[in-house]
Amino acid sequence: MLVTALTKLSSSAIRTFLLPQDEVILPAPSFLVYKLAVQTMGAKTVPIRSPIFTIDLKRTAKQSPRERESFLSQSQQPYGTIVKKADFDLFMERIPSHALVVLDEAYIEFVKDGDTPSGFDYIHRPGPHVIVARTFSKAHGLAGLRIGYG
Repeated sequence: MLVTALTKLSSSAIRTFLLPQDEVILPAPSFLVYKLAVQTMGAKTVPIRSPIFTIDLKRTAKQSPRERESFLSQSQQPYGTIVKKADFDLFMERIPSHALVVLDEAYIEFVKDGDTPSGFDYIHRPGPHVIVARTFSKAHGLAGLRIGYG
């Protein structure tokens, strides 16, 4: 799917899959557009704060019947921290099967750690559904064109 902007893909996932009573798990701080898009649907954001400026995947994998989506960034902005493959595998096991995991990989080309998972490795596995959002804006210098894909 080619989209005109990375945020449009994420916003489309919110508009398509959320109901007003649903919850969306977000690491805090996170990309502001996610929270705003969730609020426009009448759903609730559940921010997960970490004292060490990274994504707390154990707390993010909240088992809630109202949890519909989880948004994660690889690498997490504004800190630039990354998620390791073993931690992400555990996270995916703990997420409810009815939930959707949206991975924002806008900065993935800058991640040089070989132990970093790609969301594309998870899209055909059983368990929660995964949407991977990427952009040509960051690593390819095409910010003015606002082209992304998922």
